[in-house]
Amino acid sequence: MVRVHLTDKLIEELELTPNSETRYEIFDASVKSLAIRVGSKNKTFVLVSRFGDNDNTTRRMLGRFPMMRTEAARVAAHNWSVLLEAGIDPGVEAEKARKAEELRQRSTFGSVVQDYLAYIPKRPRNLSVDRDTYFIKRYILDPVANPWVCDGSCHKQQIQTQDSSGRLLHRRRVVSSRIHCHPTRRNIQLVPGRGRWRY
Repeated sequence: MVRVHLTDKLIEELELTPNSETRYEIFDASVKSLAIRVGSKNKTFVLVSRFGDNDNTTRRMLGRFPMMRTEAARVAAHNWSVLLEAGIDPGVEAEKARKAEELRQRSTFGSVVQDYLAYIPKRPRNLSVDRDTYFIKRYILDPVANPWVCDGSCHKQQIQTQDSSGRLLHRRRVVSSRIHCHPTRRNIQLVPGRGRWRY
């Protein structure tokens, strides 16, 4: 097993292999479980250890060089090693964090409305698809008209709204929001043409 003090310069000078069968690894002298795997296309930082209930030593990718630099790979390898010593699989924890972040993003107001827009053409009664789509885009998803989808700083702006066929339905200028909403209430409905919310 080859161990050297890995550096960015050293890794940059490593030559790629002719094919995947001739790939090789160089282990870091500072972090014993960290290695750089050199293949035919990529240079990849890997952590070599036992994960979960697996009694065999396996390799998990930490990142690809040069997107991940050597010092960042050392920090990641150290953090993963700490989790492994505590009996925690870092790969499982990373997947949980990714799913939690994905769920958080999908739970935002704008994402929920976008999901509903995608549902509108598929619903059983579709006589007002263009009207409902236009209304939602104009009054709800417009960051100028609706502070829920912007930072609240709405400026004068010309808005053009189109139906599903691309036909221009309306052109308007908005100075400030006419929509007022209560963040703690549910079942909120916007009353068309009145610029207010019904609870």
